Amino acid sequence: MTFTDINLYQGKALGKDGVSIDYKINTITSTIEAVPQIKLSRFEIPVSITLVALLSMGTIFFYGNLKRQLTLVTSNFGAITIVLINVYLIKGRIGGTNGITFQDLGLNWPIFLLLVIIILNFLAARGIKKDLDLLASADRLR
Repeated sequence: MTFTDINLYQGKALGKDGVSIDYKINTITSTIEAVPQIKLSRFEIPVSITLVALLSMGTIFFYGNLKRQLTLVTSNFGAITIVLINVYLIKGRIGGTNGITFQDLGLNWPIFLLLVIIILNFLAARGIKKDLDLLASADRLR
């Protein structure tokens, strides 16, 4: 998702003069097919997705230190939230600067993939917490 220009949103919108135009909002660029075609670039979504990927990869390598691993998984929730906020607000930023009113939502599959990432991150945090509780109970028995 980070290094490809995957469509996040696409559909129809109303321009300033009330003419229906097509739009595509991707992870890196946005194309608004008005009479003068508008192409915008931004990097907040790829940068925040890269942060999520790096935190996820870093979490894997801390399997020997469960407390640090749990801290990284918890901080990954914040990074995923930043990605979701950026993806949600990008339509408003583009529409506000260009005077466009979006008619349809036009969600594509990468947005649902972000929701799956939140669920998997929650399951990872729950599993790490169970491991910490198991180690604490084994220490009490010793």
